[in-house]
Amino acid sequence: MTLLSLFGFQSCGNEEEQFQLIELETTGVSLKLQNNAVSLYGDIPSAENELTFVAVGKNANLGFLYDFQIGDEVYHINKDEYDNPDHNVAVSGEWGCVELINSNPYTTKIVITENNSARDREFRLRFGGVYITAWVTIIQKGNVSNENVKWDNIVCNQLSSNELFIGNQYLGIQNWDCIGNPPQIYPSAVFPETTFAKSFDKEVNEAKRPISLYTDFSNPFVSTIKQPSGVAYQHFVKDLIKSEEYESNKQPHLHLYRLANISSVENLSKIFPDNGTLAKSLEDIVKQKVNAEHFQNWIVGEVVFKGFSVTMDAPGQKGLFENSNIQTKGLVYLRSMTYGATAYFIMGSNLPYDEVKTLLSTPSIVDNAKEKLSKSAIILISNSSIDQNAALSTSFEALNAFIERPYTKGSYGYPIYCTGCYLDDNRFFHFNGLNE
Repeated sequence: MTLLSLFGFQSCGNEEEQFQLIELETTGVSLKLQNNAVSLYGDIPSAENELTFVAVGKNANLGFLYDFQIGDEVYHINKDEYDNPDHNVAVSGEWGCVELINSNPYTTKIVITENNSARDREFRLRFGGVYITAWVTIIQKGNVSNENVKWDNIVCNQLSSNELFIGNQYLGIQNWDCIGNPPQIYPSAVFPETTFAKSFDKEVNEAKRPISLYTDFSNPFVSTIKQPSGVAYQHFVKDLIKSEEYESNKQPHLHLYRLANISSVENLSKIFPDNGTLAKSLEDIVKQKVNAEHFQNWIVGEVVFKGFSVTMDAPGQKGLFENSNIQTKGLVYLRSMTYGATAYFIMGSNLPYDEVKTLLSTPSIVDNAKEKLSKSAIILISNSSIDQNAALSTSFEALNAFIERPYTKGSYGYPIYCTGCYLDDNRFFHFNGLNE
């Protein structure tokens, strides 16, 4: 369940008017506040979804759904229908339906059918009035699979199947309407299996027994946290990066470098299936900064640098929680985190894909390929920052600079991989359900 708190900002049209956000408790979707203080955004998977919105707080009496839009279709909602038990389905279509459940408090339910199209579906909802309001945008991802992307590996170092990649699903872009949303995670943090390595919400905040942490250095940095928490872990990290052990192991190494040929920038959702906001923002950036009609081929690249890992010892017989009576079935604790840096680029070119692949496979991308790639265009995002707001660049020199120096000054990377284990039997957590 997500609770959005109250914000206010001055209206550009009338400085005396103030916009206020109607607080909404939601299930089925996690909403993020956008730059506009009354605009909220959330994305949902392509499967069938059931979402509820409950108005709370001092403006709850205005928390009715005012209008609803999908595509070019706009539906105006009569708030009196909330009190009509015989007509709680306000609108419906092939996309699903909107149900008006209750007026005290105002409760709205939206059932969204499975999206079988490869394109995302966008739903817009407006709650309340003009100045006391909430504008909600929901993006349902297209039914695409990452398996449809044929990657060509240039550098690929294998990891254990227990390692889960989380390096792009929370990424944002600096100075763009796509804000990084890093989860507050740390070794020993416990989550329901339904949110682990996805939204990482609904953390189980119970007192824990002391844990031992260690790095993967040849001479590991080892420490014990007596009262595990996010704050305590940050103190551990500060001590770690000041240590001699870290000083001799702080340089990351190139872990993964791969390319894929995609037919159009609209297929970026296949590259970022767990971050629809990022995919849509990159698509918009490409269309703004590049004349797409000039290019026949579109190539996507992924570059991952791997730094250090922090792992906790498995809990002993007494378990992780001090209270041994807590029900642990279906709960997953974060066993390890691996830090690193990532870059993604979208390139428009009229050169054949195989030629581009050869040019980008050379050790020095700029020096060896600059002339041949001079008529191609590139959009690059790169990140090593813990806030996960990537830098945006439009040059091949920037890509080469990232490969030569992936960490910005003072950075030690951000979590790009993690592992999780079930609390009840210490099996590793996998997305495919084949837990071991």
